[in-house]
Amino acid sequence: MLAIVISAVSASIALFALGWNIYRDVIAKPRLKAHVSVYDFRDQDGKIVRTAIMLRGTNWGPGEIVVEKTITCTKRFFRKASYGVVIPDVPGKQADVLPKRLKVSESVQQFFPYTKDAAEIMATSLIGFCDSLGRYHWATTESFKQLRAQWRKNFQ
Repeated sequence: MLAIVISAVSASIALFALGWNIYRDVIAKPRLKAHVSVYDFRDQDGKIVRTAIMLRGTNWGPGEIVVEKTITCTKRFFRKASYGVVIPDVPGKQADVLPKRLKVSESVQQFFPYTKDAAEIMATSLIGFCDSLGRYHWATTESFKQLRAQWRKNFQ
């Protein structure tokens, strides 16, 4: 009887280990959580030098991820979604060069001009990053709505 109990426990541990390995290696993919907001660049005296839109993504794991490009998506009712690549044009050393390999808990950030001309970005439905496997990691809807509301308040 003791041998049967030990065999059952051993078999259940082996099945759990098999399931965990399948989950870890096949199902669980690295997640990049993105957030978009307005960012102020300040000089040493604390005066605002420039204001930009900051898109920031953090790798929440498990494992590394390669961020390839910044993308937008425009969705309309009863139409196919259209995707576009956004190229940041805010000069400075703060923005990361893409593609960029991120380990767990590392971040990537891109800056875009915060001007009236940013209407093209504000007209999109989603903004985020695309990784090397072609998966999209969109900024949270709440952060994008707050950015849109602030832009409309300032420029419309």
